[in-house]
Amino acid sequence: MSLITANSNIHRWIALLLRIIAAIFGGYVLGVTLSIILAAAVTSSTADAALAAMLMSFACFIVVPLWVFHQKSIGKIYIGLIATIALTGSLAWFLVI
Repeated sequence: MSLITANSNIHRWIALLLRIIAAIFGGYVLGVTLSIILAAAVTSSTADAALAAMLMSFACFIVVPLWVFHQKSIGKIYIGLIATIALTGSLAWFLVI
């Protein structure tokens, strides 16, 4: 009986660890790609573009962990983050080049 609860506790800790990793790294990478897009899209001065991009990255780094811990499925979390990062990363790539 204790082996079943030990396995259950291990699965819970692994699920929590996967969510924490997705929240930290996914929020960081998504914030970076969105700030690159915003910095490239703002046509005013360089300082205004940098400030707007920094504010966007802070907002993204707040929203992504909230979304990660709200979702029930870890698979949906990683699929959503990978798809969003791929989309914003490719858009940032084409805007910068």
